[in-house]
Amino acid sequence: MNMKRGELIEAPLFTGFAQVSFEGLLSALSKDTLLVADLSAVSSEGFSAAHQLAGQLQLELSSNIFGRSVNQSSSPSERVAAWVDAEGRGDALIAKAHALAVSIAAAASEVNAQCLIILPVSGKQVCEEENWFIYFLASALSAESEKLSFLCGEGLAVGYAFQGLKIKLASAGIEDDATDLSGEISPLFAIFPGVLNQQQVVQLASEGLLDNVALLPLLGGHYLIAPAHRRVITDLSDEELSLAYEHALLLPDNVSILAGLDLFKLERGLNIGLPLSELVASAWRLCGEGGLDTAEYFFGVIAAYLKRHSYDEYLAVAVEMQSFRISAQRFNLAATFEEPDQQLGDTRLCQDVFFTLGWARVLSGDPAGAADAFSRAGHREIKSAANAIDLYLLNIYALSLLRNGDWDAAMRIELDISKRLAILPEPDWHLTYINNFNLARLYRIHGEYDDALSHIRLVLATTEGLQTDSDHIYFNLTLGDLESRRERHAESLVYLWRAAMHFLCNPVPEAIGWRTLMSLMGRRDTVDSKMPHFFAAALCDKLAGAAGQVGVAITEGESETPFYYSEHGLGLGNEACTIVRSSHLGALVVSPEDFGNSSYDSPAYKRLRSLAIQVFEAFSFPGWSLPAGSIMFSPASVVELDLKAPSEFACLALKYGIKNSVSAECSGEALDLDKLSRNIWLNLTPAIASVVKTSGDSGASVSFKRYRETLELRGWGPGLVLALSQGGAMTIADAIAKQILKQDETGLRGLGHQLGRLESQGVITLRFE
Repeated sequence: MNMKRGELIEAPLFTGFAQVSFEGLLSALSKDTLLVADLSAVSSEGFSAAHQLAGQLQLELSSNIFGRSVNQSSSPSERVAAWVDAEGRGDALIAKAHALAVSIAAAASEVNAQCLIILPVSGKQVCEEENWFIYFLASALSAESEKLSFLCGEGLAVGYAFQGLKIKLASAGIEDDATDLSGEISPLFAIFPGVLNQQQVVQLASEGLLDNVALLPLLGGHYLIAPAHRRVITDLSDEELSLAYEHALLLPDNVSILAGLDLFKLERGLNIGLPLSELVASAWRLCGEGGLDTAEYFFGVIAAYLKRHSYDEYLAVAVEMQSFRISAQRFNLAATFEEPDQQLGDTRLCQDVFFTLGWARVLSGDPAGAADAFSRAGHREIKSAANAIDLYLLNIYALSLLRNGDWDAAMRIELDISKRLAILPEPDWHLTYINNFNLARLYRIHGEYDDALSHIRLVLATTEGLQTDSDHIYFNLTLGDLESRRERHAESLVYLWRAAMHFLCNPVPEAIGWRTLMSLMGRRDTVDSKMPHFFAAALCDKLAGAAGQVGVAITEGESETPFYYSEHGLGLGNEACTIVRSSHLGALVVSPEDFGNSSYDSPAYKRLRSLAIQVFEAFSFPGWSLPAGSIMFSPASVVELDLKAPSEFACLALKYGIKNSVSAECSGEALDLDKLSRNIWLNLTPAIASVVKTSGDSGASVSFKRYRETLELRGWGPGLVLALSQGGAMTIADAIAKQILKQDETGLRGLGHQLGRLESQGVITLRFE
């Protein structure tokens, strides 16, 4: 059984790798298959531990953490798209760390592997993405058999700290190495990540560079360099560093290691092999891979070098570095960047740096500092806005004006941007999203709630069907707050309940975005492994208060019943499940089967589960308890629900073949899937920008307004999507009659499951009428 996150997870730490023998290493850990991630040296790639373990397990991993990447060659529209999507997507780095850890833990369990993490020889903390990956990996592996261990040098054990982990010093160290390691070796092995693939070993051996290097064979044709060969890079002489670079040139796939070595040489003032523009590109590559700490280091070294040699080039890289920090949502760091010297630098470059300072300061909660920076960033007007990024920056400037109390000026800018967007030859959905988002906020602050709701609807139209987990929570909180301000307290409770359900079902609550955190917590806290507990506690207070407003009696209690999204817990065999319907809240699926522990747990989580169940029961079956081993909830494609006629129950029945249903009006009802199919309507999601026929009429290409890259459909999907695009909505029964949809031996149950998959891809919506 996997360990619940939210509890401290113990992992043993062995010390003394300066003299460690491979025999002693294997003896101390276990006789299981050994997987090793060597973080003892400075890495030049993001999620290095994950990629090393995946290589041994022969897993293919995607490298980019963002749906869209931002780099020095990105167009203004591409940069805006990435920045806007990053705000709604949640913390992409944490979500990626979780996905990688789950995949690797599953593969490691199949081969009964023990995972060993070798910690930095310098005694420094591992990078942020490695920290999160190790945290999720520890929770995903079997805790009772201690499948994750650490190894570090003598005297370094007290210096390491990890998210959600309790490192316990192993009672015995590892036996001293009896192998003679005194022979001369290349300095490359002192600093190169210590797990080599077979191609690297063959190449290095052919050059005679492995003659005195001790190697331990691992899975997948990989080898571990003896930890005793590792050194702190600052201990290498300039000559050794240059020799390491020469030897790295011999390696296949050496782009990242060469960039890293060049950076160390640049830091020392040595000649480098790559142009500086390539090092800037490497920093952006690291950003895309999730190596944010290392990217920050790259930018810092490059900026420090240029500041000594060319102030204008330094300012240009400073804009790149600030752009990276804002893309990575490192607002506090960007807000404290050194202000440019306007006597030394180009006026426009200085203004650009000041603008990034204003941008970061307004998003980090320093409106006065933002106003000061914007006052030195040049005059910006709507009439001089030449492209998408100019309009986006005007949105940021308007936010600064609002935060400094000038509502009228902020509103003028946003209305002017709205007019400009209306006359564009093609829609800019990202700017449409952020402009309407800001207009909704301005109207809400002014108490004009109907206008605020109108603009929230325009915001939602850019994401409906594609909402992230963070979006679902944020917009339900937003709509709940708006209904409360309009004194529609029953509706407010419904939205707050749905926000709580989304949070409880979220498989990675640690990755909730900063805007969602702000909407509930009212402050910008650092995200760590304990954050979901505090977020759950705040949601408890909010939900209990809203329940009190409408007279729903709430009792203190806790629930151990796990909550899941139906998409994660249900397949085709759901005969024992029951749909429980509420005339106000929609529908839940209850199952007598416990699918296992919730991914995260804490006292606040247990209380929030209890509150959510009590609210559902109060609106559905007063005095009746949900008989469930687990509870499943389906994220609606449309956030703003028609609360009088929720349709989830029928769609759930069709998608998962569930035939049992109960409600306040009916204690037990056998659902007829054939009858339901005549009243379930299919339509394209509002978040689709276009549908194009491809591949000689056999395929379809679907592009989206936000978040996702273009999706290429094959099989039966193109016919349905093109029919909906050209002819509008149709019922499932009509689609079958027209042979757009065809049933196989699984009947409507199988067809519904396939439609559910297409819905989860953000292509279609299902609605019962």
